Amino acid sequence: MRHVQASGPYLVAGWSLGGMIAYEIASQLLAAGEEVGFVGMIDTGSSPHLREELLASEADFDECHALMRWIADLQSPGGDVRQHPAHAELMTCAERGDVDAMIAVSQREALLPAHLDMALMKRVLAVYRAGATAAVEYEAPPTATTVTYFAADRGEGEDVSFGWGELLGERLEVMRIGGSHASIVKAPRIEKLAREIARRLRRRSPSAELSSV
Repeated sequence: MRHVQASGPYLVAGWSLGGMIAYEIASQLLAAGEEVGFVGMIDTGSSPHLREELLASEADFDECHALMRWIADLQSPGGDVRQHPAHAELMTCAERGDVDAMIAVSQREALLPAHLDMALMKRVLAVYRAGATAAVEYEAPPTATTVTYFAADRGEGEDVSFGWGELLGERLEVMRIGGSHASIVKAPRIEKLAREIARRLRRRSPSAELSSV
């Protein structure tokens, strides 16, 4: 990024794990004395939130559990994969560690993107699992800049910022976009997301370009 743009102000944003990466990029740029005009996180879980979820599952985050998390992330707002007719079958496959069978069930039930074949799905799953593991282990440093958090819909009593409010306090601005973790970056939600990001960019650094991860 610095090869393309040698100096700030920098504007960084990312969705899901990308939001955490954007936060770390901003932290490193600030530590290097650069100006960061905007930091955006789009429905990004904090490490404490993710660790709490992992502990609640009482299971190792292996390929099978990573696949179940991936499927859950793709559910529509208010959707719960545990209510799906194939959930029991998926859990039986997970208990015996048969990720291939889980993928086959997911494809049959259209729970994962239809364009992914078995080989590609396993590669994506490996990346998903590695990213989730890194996110759980990440320790977010304090920041001196405002972070804007764009949130999908939440269930009753669920923390809208997935733990970032507790970490950042008054440094966090929350903007509710709606939708699910997956649909927040798809039409029609992405139109509102784009407008809200553009409004903040014009306000904070009208001459800079956005780097997205």
